[in-house]
Amino acid sequence: MLPLSSLLLTLLAASSKTRASENAIDCSKYCEITTSLYTTTVKCLGPNDVPLTRIPYECIPSNTTSLEMTWHSLRELPAKAFENLSAIEDLQLKYCEIETIHPTAFQNLTNLHTLNLRSSNIREISADHFKGLTELNSINLDGNELTRLDDFTFVDACTLRTLRLNDNPIKSLGPNVFAGTQLEALTLRNTKISSLPTVGISKMKEINVAKVPSLHDFPSQSAWPNIEFITLTYPSHCCQYKDAIQEPVTLTLNESLPSISINERRSLSAQKICSLNDGIVIITPILATPLPGVERSTPAPQLVSCSPQPDVFNSCQDIMGWWPLRIAVWIVIILNICGNLAVIVSFVSAYRRFNAVRLLLTNMAFADLCMGLYLFTIAVADAATFNEYVNHAVEWKTGGGCAFAGFLTVFASELSLYTLVTITVERLYRLHYAMYAKRINMKQASVVVLIGWIFATLMALLPLVGVSDYTVSAICLPFDIEGGGLGYVTFLLIINGLAFLLILLAYVYLFYSVTGGQFQSRKQEASVFRRMAILVTVDFLCWCPIIIIGLVAAHGGVPISLGAAKVIMVFIYPLNACANPFLYAIFTRQFKRDFFEFWFVRCGLFEAQYRKVLARSQPSVRRGTQTSRIGSSESRRGKRVRRPDRPSQWSMGTNLSLAPMSSKIDSEHSGTDVFDNSNHHDNDGDHEKKRKVNFTDVGHADV
Repeated sequence: MLPLSSLLLTLLAASSKTRASENAIDCSKYCEITTSLYTTTVKCLGPNDVPLTRIPYECIPSNTTSLEMTWHSLRELPAKAFENLSAIEDLQLKYCEIETIHPTAFQNLTNLHTLNLRSSNIREISADHFKGLTELNSINLDGNELTRLDDFTFVDACTLRTLRLNDNPIKSLGPNVFAGTQLEALTLRNTKISSLPTVGISKMKEINVAKVPSLHDFPSQSAWPNIEFITLTYPSHCCQYKDAIQEPVTLTLNESLPSISINERRSLSAQKICSLNDGIVIITPILATPLPGVERSTPAPQLVSCSPQPDVFNSCQDIMGWWPLRIAVWIVIILNICGNLAVIVSFVSAYRRFNAVRLLLTNMAFADLCMGLYLFTIAVADAATFNEYVNHAVEWKTGGGCAFAGFLTVFASELSLYTLVTITVERLYRLHYAMYAKRINMKQASVVVLIGWIFATLMALLPLVGVSDYTVSAICLPFDIEGGGLGYVTFLLIINGLAFLLILLAYVYLFYSVTGGQFQSRKQEASVFRRMAILVTVDFLCWCPIIIIGLVAAHGGVPISLGAAKVIMVFIYPLNACANPFLYAIFTRQFKRDFFEFWFVRCGLFEAQYRKVLARSQPSVRRGTQTSRIGSSESRRGKRVRRPDRPSQWSMGTNLSLAPMSSKIDSEHSGTDVFDNSNHHDNDGDHEKKRKVNFTDVGHADV
């Protein structure tokens, strides 16, 4: 009988063998080994039903030169994880969920050239991880969870030339983080850094810091005299390199090209070959040392390719750019603010006559005033940064001023256009129910206004929460079309286009309904038609170019020059907000009466003008000579239309708010009915004449 101790040892040995068999990896299932004369490559590619949780040492020959593991769950790399694999030159551990790495995990990889740890949830990297890696040329840490890199992190990787840190939430880079390296290419795309270190970057040739809005300051060209390719977030940072930006150099490759050595081919490939067609290769920058078979067709200055390049919306000079545009914008600002303030003050002061139509017009005046404030903000920023905009461009676009201006312009344009559509629908409603004296009341108008405010506010807030962006242009318009920005811009332009089309069709219908499709050359009718044409034409000139150009440009086309686009977006785009108070209110006789009444009653000013306007607003036609066109179609068919018992209701029905035109009749204030009801026994023969409408009555704005 065996002693108890021997029995326990036997059981432990059996247990260890069982665990070893359970942990054994089926190499044929997980890994593929490829060998050649000088290299041995092992690829353990997932995903599998059961991902690997450790490095399969039993599947990796000791002479392996390239190891690739993808889509596994390693969790951690232990100390001296590659102790017996010192021949590895290329190590790729991608998407392997490596949360922690022991400081000595790579200690024995003295021949390692390339290290790829992409998207492996790595949270921390220190200088200890790269000790002894004297041959390391390239490190890829894209898509991890790194938040900071301290000083001298890569000091032991003295041959490091390429470092990728894209898509990491890095907020801090130590000023000496790159000290001791030979960095030539650095990518920090989509990170959160606020500054770039200048130590260890003197040999830098390529840098990518796109989508890094927190990087407000960028080193000058003196920090990296060998820089060739720069990709930035803000176009203004390229202004300091604009003198170095040139067209790509054209090189001709002759028939001796195949004689170029492998190293020379790699050098040529590294120079950003853009196209190869019929022996012509476009290459930037030109090689410092001519290669065999390459003929230089242009001189070899030091070229810098910087993007995104400044344009008219992100220029290196000023926001406006040209003095004529600057002067025109200030004129529009003055007219806009004065006109809309006059409308608001006039309507609100006459609170006893404040009705649904006045509420809509006041709402539109407020929206247009917001557009004027947007232009004022842009113009003040232009004046404050005059001749120095390039030094303040990033501060302006990322600050609260640009966000406020962008919010104002979207809110104002959407609320103003919404109110225009509402006014147009209200006029259609009154025309349709003119015989019944139906109108939109204050409660209904208030609900409609509230809906407009909610819609406009929502559209203006979206770019502030990531849907499009106000910071992509100096004039703070939401031009960002990446991601959801394209759908946002397209939606706004289509909605605005449909709104304009509705307004256009509505006024054509209203004009046809009033005139019966026949235009007579009476002076008053010609005046009404002219003002209606002005109304529609102004809307067309302001909105159609913006909608068409915006849709084409948003989907990749550039139908006009950038200079013309700037004039349209800075001057024509807000011009409608300047014209609206004059077309819809100020040019009407009732507004003039309210305006001069306000100043005469409250301040004793403009007495002569007030009495003059008051005299003009009195009825100037004989009673009984004006009749409504409503029902004229019935009279033409021989049907007799019964006049209402209350003439005031009939006159209210004909006082349609069709277009912003003055009327010779103001029954609201004069108290005089415009129809004579003393004779209700019109003959059928002259019934058609009695029914003919005075065209200007239907054009009264009812303000």
